[in-house]
Order: sequence, then structure tokens, then C-alpha cells
Amino acid sequence: MNFYTRVSDDLREEITLLTGIATAHLNMGRDSISINYAQQAFDLSKKIDVVSGIEEGAKLLYQIHKNNGDFKNALEYHEIFKEVSSKISRKESQKGLTMLKTKIAYERQKEQLMEENEKAPAQQKNYVYATLIILLIFLVLTLLIKRNAKIQKKLNKELISKQEDLKRKEKFLHEVNRTKNKLFSIIGHDLRGPIGAFQGLIKLFKEGEMTKDEFIGFVPKLKSDIDHIAFTLNNLLSWGQTQMNGAITKPSITSIDSIVNENIALLSEVANNKSIKLINRIEAQTITWCDSDQIDIVIRNLMSNALKFTPENGMVTIGAIEKTKQWEIYVRDNGVGMTEETLGKIFNQSGTHSTYGTNDEKGTGPGLSLCKEMVEKNQGIIWVDSAINKGSSFYFTIPKAQKEYKKTA
Repeated sequence: MNFYTRVSDDLREEITLLTGIATAHLNMGRDSISINYAQQAFDLSKKIDVVSGIEEGAKLLYQIHKNNGDFKNALEYHEIFKEVSSKISRKESQKGLTMLKTKIAYERQKEQLMEENEKAPAQQKNYVYATLIILLIFLVLTLLIKRNAKIQKKLNKELISKQEDLKRKEKFLHEVNRTKNKLFSIIGHDLRGPIGAFQGLIKLFKEGEMTKDEFIGFVPKLKSDIDHIAFTLNNLLSWGQTQMNGAITKPSITSIDSIVNENIALLSEVANNKSIKLINRIEAQTITWCDSDQIDIVIRNLMSNALKFTPENGMVTIGAIEKTKQWEIYVRDNGVGMTEETLGKIFNQSGTHSTYGTNDEKGTGPGLSLCKEMVEKNQGIIWVDSAINKGSSFYFTIPKAQKEYKKTA
């Protein structure tokens, strides 16, 4: 194969690739991207006179302009498409006619050979040889056609593979961008405010614009803000790990009762400040097979949310309902409850808006979306029942610890 033949084949492959990419983007509704590839394929086809490329490019450009309401250009490319299609049809007809003529000629030649068989045995042998050569040529042509079909099939598979790879990369980039936006939104909304207030107070105290007694008066508020920042950072780091595929679930024998008691001790100060009763109704034999660290995050977030939205002198209850193969854990409060609209989006990962509690407590970042991810990583599901001014009940399931696990433990 000489240089010019290779160049021509490369250009034809480029036309096929451009057409395939344009078609993929058109099918996904991205006309603005598709038109660039379609135009390149069309121009290159005209340049090297590839009739099939001109036909396919004109067809794509017609469809794109039609979708965009540019009927003038759509009509122009439709006429080009029809003209080229007619030419191709005529060529195909001529090719079929040529093959038919060849076949008829062959049949006539065969009849002549049979008629002359008795008259000229030697001449008959020559015709036989010629026929064999023709058959050999047909055989070679058939093999070439099959080979080309195989190559085309391989190229089509490669094109499909590249298109799928492009879709995967596009999805990955979209997820990375979504995660980045959410991280910055949470940092800006839930962390910058308390940290800025803390810096302002220290600056006032340092510059002598606030007395020591005045500063000490803000200490409880500062502690609350720092606790909020620590809680939010913990959620943020855990959530970030799950988004970057860094959080590995390691299930083991876990007592839910001990996790709840630890979190009651951790959140008791918040509860006491609002005179809220924290009640643990989970029995000691509530043994599960889960990642204790991840479920600890789930329970802490649900309890923190319950305290946040429960008014003073309220009650938060944590309990467990035994099922056949699972434990159904619930965190129930008698707080402000939620509307149907809020219920529909509280587990949505794309949401970044934080709400405020009954005493203006700030949110804790991606708390509920983090809970959903952690529960699902432990083979469970999470849901909520709520009504305005009647409170909310969050439920999630986790597998029971099987007997063989308990014996091993």
C-alpha cells in the first residue's frame, strides 16, 4: 500500500469517526456539539470526494438544522442528501446491471462451451481453464468482501467503545464538579459564618474594644459554635470520603445499645440546655452486623437533628424493632415536623441549603445525605414519617448479626 492510499484510508476512517461522534451527540440532544463534528465530516468528504460521507454528513446537518428551526439550511442540506442518495442509487443500479450482464454472459459462454465441446476438445479445455480463473477471481473477491466487512465490524466496535468511554468520563466529570460545588457551598454556608464570628470576637478583645467579662459572656455561644464546626467538619470529612470512594465499609458484630448510649452522653449537654429528655429503648441484645463507625455517624446525625427541631421540654426516643433478618432502628421526636415538600428532598445529595432549629441552631452540612449513603453501604434503607407540629420519626434498617458471626466473635 503506497503513501497516498494510506492517507486516503486514514481520511475515510476519520470521516467515519467524525460521523459517529456527531450521531452520538445528536442522539443525546447536544446539537451544538454534534453540528461541529457533522460539518467536519461533510467538508472532509467533499474534499476527498467520499460520496457516502457526503450523504451521511448532509443527512446529519439536515436533522440538526431542522431541530434548531433553521429550515433554510435544513432544506439546502436535504437537497444535497437527496441528490447524493440518487447518485448512489444509480451507481448501485449500474453495479447490479453490470453483475447481471456478467452473469448472463457467463451463462452464454457456458452454453457455447457445451455446444463446441464435441467440435473442439482442446478449445473446450481452454474455456474450462478460463472458467476456473473466473471462479477463482469471484472467490478472491468474496474473501476480500468478507475481510472488509470484518474490519468494518471491528471499527464499529471500537467506535462504540470510545463513545461509551466518553459517556463514562462525562458522567465522572459531572459528579466531580457536583461534589466540588457542594463542598464549597457547605464550607461557605455552615463553616465560614461561625469561624468569622469567632475571629471578630477575638479581634475586638485583642484590640481592647471588649472587656474580659464581656468576652467571657460569649464563651457559651463560642463553645456552641465550635461544637457545631467540629460536628460539621466530621460530617464533611466522612461525606467527602464516600464521594471520593475512600470510605470502605468494614462490618463486624456491633451493639446498637452501646452506640446510642455513647451518643446520649455526647449530646446530653445540648439536650439539657433545651430541657429535652433523651430516652434509649434499645435493649442490650440488639446485636447487628455493620460498620460501627458508619452507623455511629448515622445515629449521631439523626439524634442531633431531632434535638435541633424539638422545642424545650420535648422528648427524643431511640428504639429498635426486630424483624426476621434485620433490626429496624428509629429516632423519634415530638418536634416541629416537616412539610410534604421538605420530606421529598431531605435525602437529596444535591441540596445544600441548611435549615435552623427551634433555638436557631445551624445545620450540620450533608447530614441526611451522608446518613443515606452510610445506611445503604451497610445493606439497609432509610426513610422518614413526619407531620407538622406532630414531630418526625426517622427509620433505618441494618442486618442482624447471624449466629455464626456471634460464635466467631
